[in-house]
Amino acid sequence: MRSVALRHFGNAEDDSTDSNNNGIIEIDNANTDIETSQSDVNATPLKFNRSQFEGLLAYNAAVRTHSAKSNRSTKAFKRSYLDTDDDAADLTRIQEKLRNLELESRKIKPATPLKFQDSVFLERLNKELELQDQKLAELRLKDTAKKDSFPSLSGEAEEVVNKALNPRQNPSIPVVSGFNVDLMPHDLKTLSPATWLNDEIINFYGQLLMERSNRNPTGLYPKIHFFNTFFYTTLRDHGYDRVKRWSKKFDLFALDYVVIPVHLGMHWCCSVINFRDKRIEYYDSLRGDNQTLFRLYRDYLASESLDKKKCVFDFQGWTDYCPKDVPGQLNGFDCGVFTCMYAEYRSRNADFDFAQKFMPFIRRRMIYEICMKKLCVD
Repeated sequence: MRSVALRHFGNAEDDSTDSNNNGIIEIDNANTDIETSQSDVNATPLKFNRSQFEGLLAYNAAVRTHSAKSNRSTKAFKRSYLDTDDDAADLTRIQEKLRNLELESRKIKPATPLKFQDSVFLERLNKELELQDQKLAELRLKDTAKKDSFPSLSGEAEEVVNKALNPRQNPSIPVVSGFNVDLMPHDLKTLSPATWLNDEIINFYGQLLMERSNRNPTGLYPKIHFFNTFFYTTLRDHGYDRVKRWSKKFDLFALDYVVIPVHLGMHWCCSVINFRDKRIEYYDSLRGDNQTLFRLYRDYLASESLDKKKCVFDFQGWTDYCPKDVPGQLNGFDCGVFTCMYAEYRSRNADFDFAQKFMPFIRRRMIYEICMKKLCVD
């Protein structure tokens, strides 16, 4: 196997040619990278003037596109591009070599000029690169899903869960205390199968999300704040003045995400003020919409900026985000668990990989996490 020798004599940028060679292009078929017969190796190098070679390239490209043409059409097409019958006789041999030359050109270093490549080949190469990028992106998503998959509970963890759900517990003694909150047996029982979550469980779980973020200041997890389940209804029903003190102890605008559970009477949803991507996000396991929320949060950000920063908030580039391809519930009682999962995944910037079928397991895992006051994905 040898390298292809392609010599172009003359100026490739315009129609002028060197007086010594008359714009001759020579293909040395004795020095080629493709498999050839002995008769090919010993053949005389093929020479074309510039117009002939351009015609040859055009014909070669057309043949690839119109390979089903009849022999009669092909012969007529040859005559339209080639000057002599001798040129046409050489075409069969050269056509195959040019086709292989095009494939072998991929091995040439980027610094080597590819004078013989046409736009069709470059377009094909770009499409292949795009396909490779797409495959890499799919592999990354699979890898992320694998990392985010649910770890199974150990036997010891199952004992903790069973103890927390023991019906013989004293109802007046807290099962777990933390973050200035006492969770009673009836609170943990809302994590039993087919039961609505109450606000105490959701708020306690939100504290676990913040605790994880604050415990990793190196940037492993986004900087977040979790407003409790009363924030949305207070803002909606009473306005900014009733919630402006809620951010007195921290800089809201220095965060990555502000996670806010949304209580709609008989339904729980999750919302996020995403400072990283400049968008207000709304996640509903019933795939609903909430334009009121988007307006409320924009008014809230505007008022918060004036109150805390003494300046007008810049909404340029901000969008409202309400995806419909999120994991959804298939019953009337898992909305609270979905809300906690939306919050948990967004608080670590992970792709959603949970589903309705995992809800029984997720409920038990949440009981274990609450009792241990630590998230399993930590």
